[in-house]
Amino acid sequence: MRGLVPRLISAVLLVSLIACTTTVKQRARSAYQRGDYATARALIEPLAESGDPEALANIGLMYAQGQGVPKDLVTAVAYFQRAAEKNSPLANYNLGTAYTTGQGGLERDDVRGAACFKLAAEHRHVESMLTLSSLYAQGRGLEKDPQRALAWAALAAGNAGDVAFRESALDQQRKISREAKMTPADIEAAIALGPSLRALIDENVARYWAVASQYDR
Repeated sequence: MRGLVPRLISAVLLVSLIACTTTVKQRARSAYQRGDYATARALIEPLAESGDPEALANIGLMYAQGQGVPKDLVTAVAYFQRAAEKNSPLANYNLGTAYTTGQGGLERDDVRGAACFKLAAEHRHVESMLTLSSLYAQGRGLEKDPQRALAWAALAAGNAGDVAFRESALDQQRKISREAKMTPADIEAAIALGPSLRALIDENVARYWAVASQYDR
């Protein structure tokens, strides 16, 4: 079963800036892609300070990776916490990792970590979906629940952006059902959780971007 992510970073750096068509973020994207991290940070820092959750999360990632700034996990976590308060899935994912591994000046806390991963998963962050599945399967930071573990692994597979990740999620589904000795009725009950979870995710994502898009310029 796929375990927790061991490092306090995400592979999807500046994802919101890539998707956005606004001038400042386009310039930040271009600067980042050519390796001019200082300029990228300078461009999005005012957005972060104005409360833009995506900019806050991305500044945090730059501190976590030492891009344009000295590597500083404590400062990174501080940015993630600010962005997580605004439901940034990227920030909650990294904050969950910080809690479950005890990084960035935080004491290890599986309960808080699980809560962060759950919020990120409920905002369609696929890595968090798979991590949350593992947590439910292990009973780590929340009550053990093989049916929810299977449901979240299925959602991760359904939202996967690449074949390798999808295969990992499918492997996790098979392992959960095998190790939990799930009956056909158990699997059917897990499948039945899917529609309500998808509806919750759609609602959360729409609400999040309605707020986050207000900072675009």
